[in-house]
Amino acid sequence: MARVDFLGTGNAFSPHGRMHALALIDGKILIDGWSDDILPLSQNDLKIIRKEPFDANDFKKEYGIKKFVGDKNAFEAKKALVAGPTCNIAGIESGYTGDGAKTVLP
Repeated sequence: MARVDFLGTGNAFSPHGRMHALALIDGKILIDGWSDDILPLSQNDLKIIRKEPFDANDFKKEYGIKKFVGDKNAFEAKKALVAGPTCNIAGIESGYTGDGAKTVLP
């Protein structure tokens, strides 16, 4: 079964809300055009990534996981960490952010 994570505003489960949400299904970003300009890794890139140390068991233990997203093997997980597309939203604020407390009545 696919793992679905929703980030966004509004009702991410409605067809309209989902259009304005960031949906991750099995680790894939579903924003239209997000990955269009990503070039495939070259053979040299892959060679360099293979040479870099990566202990999958230590990584899983450190992050408290049993397997990688999408059931990736160690090399695929390392490739994703090094060169996979990412989407990060930082600094979202909501509600009253000024000095003092405010009461909001529905």
